[in-house]
This record gives sequence, structure tokens and C-alpha cells, in this order.
Amino acid sequence: MVTGVPGAFAGPGPADVPRMATVRPVARSDRRAPHWLAGDQEAPIDHGDAVASDQLGLHLSLGPASVARTTTYRARVDGLLDRAMALVGQDDEEAVRWARVAADVAWHHHTGRFVTPFLEELLIDVGRSAVPSVDLPSVGGGIVHVLTEGYATGGHTRLVARWIDAQGSVAHVVHTSPGAGRIPELLADSVARSGGSSIGADGGGGLLHTAGRLRSLVVDAEAVVLHTHPWDVVPSLAFAHDGGPPVVMVAHTDNVHLVGHEIADRLVTLRRAATEVATTRRGIPPERIVEVPIPVPDPERELSQAQARAELGLDDDLEMILTVGPYYKYIGDGVIDFVDLVEPILRDRPRAVLVAVGPPLHGRFEELHQMTGGRVIACGPRLDLATFFAAADVYVESHAITGITATLEAASHGLPVVTFTPPDRLVPVLDSDSPGLDGLSRHPTPE
Repeated sequence: MVTGVPGAFAGPGPADVPRMATVRPVARSDRRAPHWLAGDQEAPIDHGDAVASDQLGLHLSLGPASVARTTTYRARVDGLLDRAMALVGQDDEEAVRWARVAADVAWHHHTGRFVTPFLEELLIDVGRSAVPSVDLPSVGGGIVHVLTEGYATGGHTRLVARWIDAQGSVAHVVHTSPGAGRIPELLADSVARSGGSSIGADGGGGLLHTAGRLRSLVVDAEAVVLHTHPWDVVPSLAFAHDGGPPVVMVAHTDNVHLVGHEIADRLVTLRRAATEVATTRRGIPPERIVEVPIPVPDPERELSQAQARAELGLDDDLEMILTVGPYYKYIGDGVIDFVDLVEPILRDRPRAVLVAVGPPLHGRFEELHQMTGGRVIACGPRLDLATFFAAADVYVESHAITGITATLEAASHGLPVVTFTPPDRLVPVLDSDSPGLDGLSRHPTPE
């Protein structure tokens, strides 16, 4: 149970991210071996990899089927990378498109790897040889935050906006996705308050051209902070060369395969579990890692609980259980999921109602809605989270994937928070932890 939140956020400033010596790419002969193993032999899929694949890839059943599934995913990614490599030097644009497909598959279907050295090397090689020079004015000085795209809901974009608000200097935002369009209002407001600007790096000329545009846009930056998606290969292409501003990558998706860390001078992790994965499974030296808390401002409570419930159409005497997160974070693949955890509570407490912000009334949520006579309200994404926090009695974190930003926000509103810890902490990244929370949470014991 969480009873407090970290103090003021202190993100790494320009002085904390000095330019490092170039990281030497892993030899091509090692492309199928996890980079934490020595030698060029084919790496076997072991039980630990199956656990990573299944639990982090939302497949929670373990055993021979898990190993087989992991082997299939790994072979699929390797095949895509072989196809990409065959095109290098002949059609580099097509090569990096296939590399992006490989990264996307590795993100959605965990291979037991958290990084693929051969993919990193391929992108750096092509970035050094094939990214064109683009005559484009830079955004100027200050910190440049690079996103694949931003969202009006969810913790990813809120983190960027709050970082900009906390840093107290000019900040710019560049997005790499051709479909990103205008950045969300909350992020645009933070950029405007800083005196910065926002711009799209995509110019309609393909991935290599986008990488060239990104490189030109940030050439005068004090530092570049990457908040990009796990499959976004553009930063790896843009920052493959020596020189340029310091590059910081934020590991905001710490439970999945990541692309791009080889071109980053520092990796920012947002919790201890992410740091553990970075050092033990991504092979990143501890001196390149900066662990910082997720920024959560003090809430401005404008509504009483009664007022908030009236606004949401809920009775005063209900016991309101709140959870916030996108639908995919609640899926447990039939072994144990969020619905399994809360169903006994709703069964035993007839005045309890579950309000889920983010998921639609679909699948398991619809099943529980029918089972409880309508005491499950799944209302999809909402922007007015403060109203829901004010109305709730208790907050229950999403499972099987944690939602740490929403959990910290719930705690900052004074709500008791319940999270799920896997037995024996089999996969630590499934836990909910954050710098500053040590000693503030209580774990159940067998007694």
C-alpha cells in the first residue's frame, strides 16, 4: 500500500550528460547471441528467457510451450534482420524499413532479448553511410525532446510535459512519425511556457531523410532527450555519427525490447527494476545510467468526493475502486489477470463498484460487468482524471502490466493504492516501484 510519493522531480540537466566516447558496435558474428554472453555461438533459449518472453510479452503460462513460442519469435526477428542486411548498400532505405519491422516484432512479441546488437550495428552503419545532409534550420539552443508521437492521455506524454515544466529552460519538441500531426495540448502548453517550439522531423522523404532532418534540427541543441517508441529507428540513424549534442534516452518502456541505446550517452531509467534490466539484460554499464523519479506534481483538489461523484453520476454510499490504464495492461492471457484479482472483492462487497478509466467495456471487463449486475464501469480514455481520483475510495493498479504514472498520481491525491507483486518477484519489471517509495509500501506476508 502506497502512502506517499517522491519529492520534487530533479531530472538530469545538461551538466549530467557529458559526451561519452563512441560505443563500439558488437561484431556481426554475434548477432544471434544475447550481448551479455561471450562468444559467437548460437544462444540457447533457456527458462529465464521464456519467463521474460511470456510474462513481459503478456503470455503468462510457463513451460515447454513458452520456450517454443520464444524460439519462434526470435527466429522471426533474425529472419527480418537477415533480409535487412542483404539490402544494405543496395537499397538502404528498404534495409532500414525492414529493420524497423524487426524492431516492431521484437517489441510486440518478446524474444527473451531486451536488445539485439546486430540491429543496433546495422542502424549505426547505415546512419553513418547513407543518411543525407538536409539543409534545414535548427530549432536553436535549449533541450530538445524527441518523441515518435505524443498522446492526449497516458503517462508517456505527461512525463515529457512535466519534465519540460521542471527543467526551467527553453525546450523544443520534435516528433519523428509521419502521422504524428500536432502535439497534444498539454505538451504544447509546456513547450510554449518554456519559450520553445515544436516541429515534425518527417518530411515525406522516407526514414533516411527523416533522420537527416532530425540531425539538422538539433545540431545547436544543448542536449537531446529521446522519448521514442521501442521500434523507432530514426534516432539511431540520425545520431550514428560522432559529435553533436549529448543524447539521453529515456527507458519509458522498460519491460520490452529496446532499439537505440547504442547511440545514447546516458540511459534514464524511471525505477530500480528498469535499472536492473538495463545492466543485466541490455548490457549497459552502470555509469551510463541515471535513475530518476517520474515527475508527479502536487494535485490541486478542486472537488470534494461528493461533488466528484455527483459529476460522474455515482451514489455517495458506493465503495468506489478506481483503476487507470489502457486495455492491454489488464490482459493476463488466461492465467491470472486484473479481473481475476478484483472479482472476489466485488463478489464479497455488494456496494463496491469498479471504475476503469482507459479500457472500453469489452472482453473481460464486459464479462465482469455482466457477472456483477453492472457494477463495473469501463469508460475508455478520459482527460478529467482529477475528478475520478477525487471520487474514489481506493486505487488498484493495472495488471499484468504496471501503470506507474497513474499509480503515483493516485497516491498524490491521498488514495490508498493496491498493487500486485508476482510470487517471489520472478520478473521484477512486473512490480510497481519508483525512486523515493522505499519504506512507503507494505508487502503481504504468507502469514
